[in-house]
Amino acid sequence: MNFRKIIKLAISPFIFLTGIWGVQLSAYMFFNIGIDMPSAEAWAIVFSGCVAFAIGALMSYSILFKKKSTLDQSVSLSQSALKLVKLSGFMAVASVIILVYQTDAQGFEIFSVLKENLLQESTSGNKSGIYLVYLIVFNALCVLYYCSTIEVIFRKKTIILLIFTSVLCLFSGSRGLLILFVVALIPLMVFQHRKLTVKALILVLISVILTFSFFFLYPILFQSADFSSNGEVFRNYLSVYLFSGIGAFSHFVDTGGPAYNCILTIPRPFLSAVDLIFSTNLIAACPTYFQETYIPLTTNVYSIFFPAMHDFGILGVVVYLFILGCIVNFAYLRGFHFNSKRWRFIYCLCFYSIFMSFFEDQFVKGFMYYFFAIVVLVFARGIEIIGKFKNN
Repeated sequence: MNFRKIIKLAISPFIFLTGIWGVQLSAYMFFNIGIDMPSAEAWAIVFSGCVAFAIGALMSYSILFKKKSTLDQSVSLSQSALKLVKLSGFMAVASVIILVYQTDAQGFEIFSVLKENLLQESTSGNKSGIYLVYLIVFNALCVLYYCSTIEVIFRKKTIILLIFTSVLCLFSGSRGLLILFVVALIPLMVFQHRKLTVKALILVLISVILTFSFFFLYPILFQSADFSSNGEVFRNYLSVYLFSGIGAFSHFVDTGGPAYNCILTIPRPFLSAVDLIFSTNLIAACPTYFQETYIPLTTNVYSIFFPAMHDFGILGVVVYLFILGCIVNFAYLRGFHFNSKRWRFIYCLCFYSIFMSFFEDQFVKGFMYYFFAIVVLVFARGIEIIGKFKNN
């Protein structure tokens, strides 16, 4: 097995998920990260979830390879995707200019203003920021879809487009969107560069390093956090973001708290829809952020296993991860083995959700991204159909 095949194998769903949690276990065993060692029961649940995910992946593998699959080979896919990128990019840039013009913020203050609008905490009553965020999310996913339809990403025009979109993501006031955009590109970078050279790997590493540097420097730039000279506070900050998920999950397994009077495995948009249709108030019981836990560092992230464990217990974790394994591996196989460019796009989002499994369940909390992905596919298909009518 050559180096290129090893890299391809590393970004497959089960291997990648196992690698993420292998790093978590190694960090707790061999390094002093300032967090209590999770209980054996918590690790057993994590192991069971990973095994269930693997079985689900094998299930989708056996189903797909029993029959032939319809492929998305149309050249017009990339053309319709590019038109959508131009349209969404123009709208997003125009919205950024209008919003910045409307505010008195200067420099880095602009990001804070946008973040306040995103969280709907602005006292000015200006909610235009939330629509700007939606436009930027839509544009970022349009660019991601376009990259999934072309053969090679490492070209000057495409790289300039990716850099421009990354900068635009900063104007959303959300660090998560920038991380999603960069991490979701990794499978495309690996698979679409026909000769996986050292140069390609360097570009991937630089993109990831720059993104996470921004993520960890965010408190210094925008929140005026005071890190001590000995680096103790900064080390704790890294530990909370990178390794506290399993620690907080272990605390929940051992103590049963925090507990909520709602089903956490149902995305909030579905709860809002039910409230709207049936005049209920389910969304009120569903927390926007989870309760903070002291382990001994303070955190409010509980890893991907928490929602299913909270709602249905250990059996719920096994069933939930089994279903995810089926769906995610189906997207992976359709996208990269059967060359379906639409499924390739969907798997890029799934890849990000797996990457964030140590932090939180982005399949549920990040449902908005999947909703916008479906909107992107619908719009792209519409542009493609219109183009065919014009040609005829």
